[in-house]
Amino acid sequence: MVTEVLYSQPNDEKPYLLLNELKKGKYEPCSSMELRSYIRFTEIGEACWRTSLEIEPASKIICKSYSHIDDTWEVEISYNGLLIIISTTRYKMSKIFIRLKLEGEEKRIEEFVTKLISRLGSVPTEMHDYKKFTDVTGITQAEVLKAWQKYITKDNQDKNIFILHVQPSTDSPYLILADLKKGKYTTCGPFELKSYIKFTDIGEKFYLAAKKVDENAQIQCTNYSHIDETWTVSINFLNSRISMKSSKYKQLGKFYATAYILIEITGKKVEIADFADALSKHFPEPPLKFNDNNKFEEKSGISVSKTLTNWNDLISLINEKKSGTAVIEEKIKKTTKETEQPTEVTNPPIASEQPTEVTNPPVASEQPTEISKEIEITQNTVTTVSIEKTPSLDDAKTEPKPKQNLEEEQKTQAEPQRDERTATIEEYVSNLSISQEEASKLYDAGYKNYDALKKGSIVRLAMAGIDPSVAMKILDKVKKR
Repeated sequence: MVTEVLYSQPNDEKPYLLLNELKKGKYEPCSSMELRSYIRFTEIGEACWRTSLEIEPASKIICKSYSHIDDTWEVEISYNGLLIIISTTRYKMSKIFIRLKLEGEEKRIEEFVTKLISRLGSVPTEMHDYKKFTDVTGITQAEVLKAWQKYITKDNQDKNIFILHVQPSTDSPYLILADLKKGKYTTCGPFELKSYIKFTDIGEKFYLAAKKVDENAQIQCTNYSHIDETWTVSINFLNSRISMKSSKYKQLGKFYATAYILIEITGKKVEIADFADALSKHFPEPPLKFNDNNKFEEKSGISVSKTLTNWNDLISLINEKKSGTAVIEEKIKKTTKETEQPTEVTNPPIASEQPTEVTNPPVASEQPTEISKEIEITQNTVTTVSIEKTPSLDDAKTEPKPKQNLEEEQKTQAEPQRDERTATIEEYVSNLSISQEEASKLYDAGYKNYDALKKGSIVRLAMAGIDPSVAMKILDKVKKR
């Protein structure tokens, strides 16, 4: 058993949870106008609860204590032998900090904290007043940061999370439940004898947007309630994930008119930006016209105005993406001007009286001694034309060097088996003629094989940190494989 203690600074007091229900082990959000006692669970408390549910849907939560004097509390979350004790302490008149105490196996603690950082999108250690914090706890800023540091990975640094609350406007399409649990998207009619879920227009449009970004996007139903017809569905595309959960906030009426859908989008910003762009085509207006604002806010624990802010945060990625693309395209044009070669060769080296023709590219079996490139950039495409330089008479006298491919291959096979990342990076360096740093950037950006690279573009590779001129060469070589 290992014990880890982490300190963090919340910035949002919501959601509000009903105190008596939480003491019974029920997570019940409410509004700030609730007459019954409630606790300010904060965005960090909620992130801890959502993270535990992501790892183990059967996680348990309970409020162990609450002080009406200074509005502080202690809540326990537990699953699979891991105990998470979340407690608040007031160190300024209007400011609290959160103490996370984790008890359990080291690997379970590591799994939870790394996923928590991914969900939060950052490490929440910016205290409002570190001097007063240290006076209260005896712990310095450096010690706080050091405790979190070991859980920060390249993966959770690159991840972003967007949380949406939306209102569906139709029950359809209807999807066969048994197939959806197996990852199959099978539609049916409302009179189907088999069990089905009311996926609504929201579910369909989010799935279509994911398919637009990644034609191999996968969908699966992870939970369904026959009592109130609510469901949980996950969609995975590229290296990102969408979790959709429907909840009822009214009792009487059609499903779509009495339910809202909570959506969590987690992944790399560039992928989510592509998704947001595709999604915006389906929604000229945000789907936020709730049928009863008061009941929605009471049930979800979030204000209607906040739902609009969250939606706009997602859609703003489109402009951010376009702005970044414009900068990259300008860089491509600049690179092109620097590397562009004239198409007419005035004094070509000759092996005979016949000049080399630009219009006839070398046959696949020929091995040119030197390749120059002319880049033609249009609005939508980048075309690369190979121009062969005719070998000179001096070149013809030089004996060709023996090929080492077979030797190197045999040497490689004799080496001990390496991990997938190292092997892929070395293969990229060898076959794509790029540096190890560039190969590492490709792999870490999600291009873990040639099939993934073939779906890439100059802009996407450039946004992954690859120079546009190198990106063009990479894509050219990959398409020829």
